Amino acid sequence: SIMIRRLKKDIYQDLPAVDRRPIYHELSAKAVKAYKKVLAGVYDLIEDYHPGAEGASKKVTNILAQIQRLKMVSAIDKAQRTAELAEELYEQTDESEHRKVIIFTQYKGVAHKIARLLGKHALSFVSRRGSEFVTADANERDRLVQQFQSDSSVKYLVVTEKTTKEGHNITAAGHVIFNDLFWTPAGHDQAIGRAYGRISDMHGVDAYFIIGTLADNAESIEEWIWDLLGFKQGIIDEVVEGVENTRDASIAMMLIEKVREAMGAHR
Repeated sequence: SIMIRRLKKDIYQDLPAVDRRPIYHELSAKAVKAYKKVLAGVYDLIEDYHPGAEGASKKVTNILAQIQRLKMVSAIDKAQRTAELAEELYEQTDESEHRKVIIFTQYKGVAHKIARLLGKHALSFVSRRGSEFVTADANERDRLVQQFQSDSSVKYLVVTEKTTKEGHNITAAGHVIFNDLFWTPAGHDQAIGRAYGRISDMHGVDAYFIIGTLADNAESIEEWIWDLLGFKQGIIDEVVEGVENTRDASIAMMLIEKVREAMGAHR
């Protein structure tokens, strides 16, 4: 067998950098109260979880569902901070540079909220119909991307994680904000890649990761995820490109073990 290692840096010697910056946001008192209520339920589920026992896989699914609830509590509370950061980045960037901002979230309701906070200068892949949040179809997403690229009055584009794997060239943006953290480094790389490393418009990107923290100095679920993403990325960087199983591996099971280790200190 022959493996050929070919990276972007081997092809584009002058490829500009991606600057990744964590931004820590202390959750509001209301959010912390909701967070701790959900966290108590996560601890109960993990206490009853025994790897290899009958029904363990179902319990893992239930645990991850509750962890998603924790992440959603944080995501909702961070929406205002994300909108403010987007406005700051646009206003602080010179007009001759790539000023526009793409904002990613895993949750349709959060995407809609952020777009509303940003007002008439924002486009979003998510709209609201009655009590439901609806993602635009492929044709409408293409239209919104083209408008974002060409319309000088549009400053922000708010999208969800599920749309990051599409091949959109969104090169008008020089900033990417993650309102909440995805499960794998690959997910973030694919999202950043919408604006970065495109042959048609080579330029650097500043990527910001909004991480929810707790006021009592206890580590939050997002701080754990951020640490695990860094650990996983370190492994990926040591592996030649082409070993996709490592690149796409979920950190979910590592996170469950991390929560289990912390239970004694929090209960």
